[in-house]
Amino acid sequence: VFAQQDSINFIHAIPVDIQSNSIIVEWQTPEEVLSGVYYTMEGKNSSNFMVASAPVRNHTYHIPAFYPSQLIYVLPFQFIGSDTLWGDTLVLMSRSASSGKIRVYFTRPVDPNVATGPQAIYLPGTAADTVIKLIHQAKKSIDLAIYNMNIDGIAYALNQAKERGVRVRVIYDGSTTNSSIYVLQGVPMLASPTSSSYGIMHNKFMVIDCDTDNPNDAILFTGSMNFTSTQVTEDANNILIIQDKSLALAYRIEFEEMWGGSGSQPNSSASRFGPYKKNNTPHYFNVGGIPIESWFSPSDGVNSKIIAAINSSNTSLFIPTNLITRDDLANAIAKRRQNEVLCRVVVDNDASCSDQVVAILTEALGTNFRETTESGILHHKVLIADALQTDSNPVVLTGSHNWSNNAETRNDENTLILYDADIANLYYQEFSQRFKQSRAIAPNPVLDLGPDISVCAGQKVLLDAGTGFSSYSWSNGSTASQIIVDTSGIGLGNITISCTVNNVYGTQTDQITITFFACTGIEDNYTKNHLLIYPNPCREFFRIQLPPDAKPQFIEIYNIQGQMVMQQTTRLVGNSLEINVSELNPGIYIVRVLAGNKVYVVRLLKQ
Repeated sequence: VFAQQDSINFIHAIPVDIQSNSIIVEWQTPEEVLSGVYYTMEGKNSSNFMVASAPVRNHTYHIPAFYPSQLIYVLPFQFIGSDTLWGDTLVLMSRSASSGKIRVYFTRPVDPNVATGPQAIYLPGTAADTVIKLIHQAKKSIDLAIYNMNIDGIAYALNQAKERGVRVRVIYDGSTTNSSIYVLQGVPMLASPTSSSYGIMHNKFMVIDCDTDNPNDAILFTGSMNFTSTQVTEDANNILIIQDKSLALAYRIEFEEMWGGSGSQPNSSASRFGPYKKNNTPHYFNVGGIPIESWFSPSDGVNSKIIAAINSSNTSLFIPTNLITRDDLANAIAKRRQNEVLCRVVVDNDASCSDQVVAILTEALGTNFRETTESGILHHKVLIADALQTDSNPVVLTGSHNWSNNAETRNDENTLILYDADIANLYYQEFSQRFKQSRAIAPNPVLDLGPDISVCAGQKVLLDAGTGFSSYSWSNGSTASQIIVDTSGIGLGNITISCTVNNVYGTQTDQITITFFACTGIEDNYTKNHLLIYPNPCREFFRIQLPPDAKPQFIEIYNIQGQMVMQQTTRLVGNSLEINVSELNPGIYIVRVLAGNKVYVVRLLKQ
């Protein structure tokens, strides 16, 4: 609408109040400057402008609207010396005359115990009936953009709408089966392009009757649910049905950008998908008094909006989302936790997240980073900020946009951000139940028995597989987490011991070879029996265990050159003693214990 000028663009103007007869636009500057705005109305070729009477830092402009749901284009500018600096063109829409009623539904059970207002509604396998009912109510138009559809009942309802004179237009993903698309009869359809430069058409929205005279006919249906049987009956999804003409018209603009125009038939030569789309829709709405933001991918930079929503959390941040593969999102969550925000994240499974994201969130959130244990898929793409503190402007972000690179840069996606405490609590009721039906994400089992070692004959070696596994299976038949190996039944020579561990994430096996040999040179008069040190190998500490009647007087540690590197006079507590060797370099050492008239000698590996 307005041509951008060849100058630096740094003006961040936003609408702060949207009414049916006016929109207030504001921005700030670090210094006092003279500013103004150009604005024009939909369908008007001429533009109007306003210029401030004096330089200011806080710039406020009241843009008139002549009727509800009017599309208005605003271009802010400011003067710096002899230069004119231009902002981005704002695409705005005045408040509609619709009721603004918002209905929220979920396809899995919710937790009513955390409700602070209305109880969240669970649709037990009946979400498709809700869709069909909306289609049956349509009077003039239905625009459907859906990633996947295999519920024939929805296709039959669309056919019936077409037969009674409703204009029906359907866009679907060209790379997905979409079996119910072939049930449609005489309905104009457009498959998204599938060449390598495009991603998937992943939208899930339906616009109904945004073009009738009655503003309450206009309906936007959106959320995370595809029109498939498993999405309706098994998977965890959320649905929004919003009665608002302005928001519905914005979604129609997005639809017609992909459709290639406003006609009944698609125009593939003019249509734009994926990275070729433009940022050309209104983003800010007043829906029945509730501020709502609308963003589309990949044109609108939705990832930055997700980060902004994360950063807005002051007390709590709850995220049920199918996957996270972007490090910047994980880092943003981790920083909120560092700022003492309660953060809980549930994904479908850890394998759907990148390794780096798993590492970041496991370290930052501990057991509050979880994966679902329920059947079906956790298919949400939801963020709930400050649901537990209603005076902190609670936020809900939802839509089709997975938290991935493809969603940000290639896929066609839709996202809504709603600022309302009651809606936040509805989503929190659903999240609470998903959190209960989840388990903490831990790394796949990691077993390390240490390097192969050589020890003196008669020495006992403690092998420790570690804790946190559900089962242990040693090659000697033991099922304990630790075993003791000595020369009993073995004699001098080598023995290889293996262990297999399991947990809910998988299985791992490791082995170690122990060489027993006759020790000579440092101490010939040593006692071969009844001395145990563990763990061996060790890192910072090891413990010595002696027979109950042993009374050690001192402990000496020698390197393999025979030089004493540590001596300690000690009293035994019970019959065991812990020794700190954190300052010793890694290597092989000989531990010599003098106890009465006996000398105990053990070889130690320091890692």
